[in-house]
Amino acid sequence: MKIKIIFLIILVQISLFGFNLNWNEPQISSNCNLFFLAENVTETVPLLSENFSLLHYSTKKSKIEMSFFSGNDFVAKSDSMYDFFYLGAEINANIKNKLLFHTNCWSGYFFGDTDFAFAHSPLNDGWTYNSDIPMLDNVTGNMTYLAEFAKISVGRGKHQIGSNIAGSIILNDKSDDYGYFSANFNFGKISLQFLHATLIPDGIDTLYFYKNYDDKYFVTHKINWSPNSNFELFIGEHIVYGSRSVDPNYLLPHTFYRITEHRLNDRDNALIYSGLNWKFHHNNFYFNFIFDELVPAEFFANPNDWRNKYAIQMGNSLKFNDAKATIEFVAVRPWMYTHKALPNKFSHNQVGLGFTNGSNLMQISTELNYEFNDFSFDTNCIYLKQGGIGNDFSINYNDRPDDVAVWFAGEITEKIILQQTVNWLINKNQKIKCGLAKKFLDEDDLVISIGYQYKY
Repeated sequence: MKIKIIFLIILVQISLFGFNLNWNEPQISSNCNLFFLAENVTETVPLLSENFSLLHYSTKKSKIEMSFFSGNDFVAKSDSMYDFFYLGAEINANIKNKLLFHTNCWSGYFFGDTDFAFAHSPLNDGWTYNSDIPMLDNVTGNMTYLAEFAKISVGRGKHQIGSNIAGSIILNDKSDDYGYFSANFNFGKISLQFLHATLIPDGIDTLYFYKNYDDKYFVTHKINWSPNSNFELFIGEHIVYGSRSVDPNYLLPHTFYRITEHRLNDRDNALIYSGLNWKFHHNNFYFNFIFDELVPAEFFANPNDWRNKYAIQMGNSLKFNDAKATIEFVAVRPWMYTHKALPNKFSHNQVGLGFTNGSNLMQISTELNYEFNDFSFDTNCIYLKQGGIGNDFSINYNDRPDDVAVWFAGEITEKIILQQTVNWLINKNQKIKCGLAKKFLDEDDLVISIGYQYKY
């Protein structure tokens, strides 16, 4: 049986001193991932003045660096197990410290209980090639131009907005990657960030031909104000639109998208958000807020109006020596992230872009991170209480039972989810990750994982 190995792209040796290509990077995020390929990697291209290692080519004004990696993830629960073997490659390139290139790709195969693998693996977030041996592959990358006051990129990837340890309520990074172009404009203490992405809708029209997907796009822009390195305040807007080509109305990052959407006959999905990060002593306090369909006149007069769709997220991270402890609270109103039009749902390829666990919920999360020599220990614990009505992005809000939406409406579910990982950096080329995930209350399921990765 032939195993197809795909990849001829090349790799980035990530450097501590270089250009950060990430469009947006939250100050606080979870370090507790069971798989190396699911980790949030900072995309950094080295400066021209730095020396290369491994495979490289350089001149006085440009350089390119290549590297490859391979690995295996073993995952098991009481009655099932599977292996995921993968190969990958990365590349970084730098021309005159102005034009920067980054790409990363991998391809892998599942062996063992593939039904369990497809249901459990967080890597299975999009289209899957299912043959004699089911496989997954993915590629991310971008090309960035650095100007004096701006950073402009074209790429493929995924992003999140707002500090969090259990998934962002504003924009999460748990979906498949998507194509985008982005820009960061720096005005000193104020910066303007813009992103326009191409998404895949949740459904297809099979009446005429195979895989006839409608057009779907996602736009977001936000203004950041940072008077100093310890404080950041931001406000922004999302627009999800489709069933037409790219709309120039949404290519102006400095305009008010909500007003624009009204003038386009109110046919798109608009959401407004804000947040802050505040560092003091050893603490980093953060707060995120997003709303949709909010009716100010009814917010206090009739708080159970279904149109009061909003979510709040707040937390504090305390860092001391080599350890960090974070606690977080999330509350998401019923029907948040829902929409009536299929192309305009706040999702990408059947995965929601809002809070990972949905809506009509309250959640408390904690995470402890500790580093010791070449080891790191991470523990994440979540308590979730959720109602069964209006709790999923895929529901058409026109199907709601009435105009009243109360917290925990419907059948109530409670969960406790515990996740622990241990990482061992054997040397600069090899690392091992061991993890476990345990669910309590409504489920009783224990999953263990062992991962090994080698870079060369």
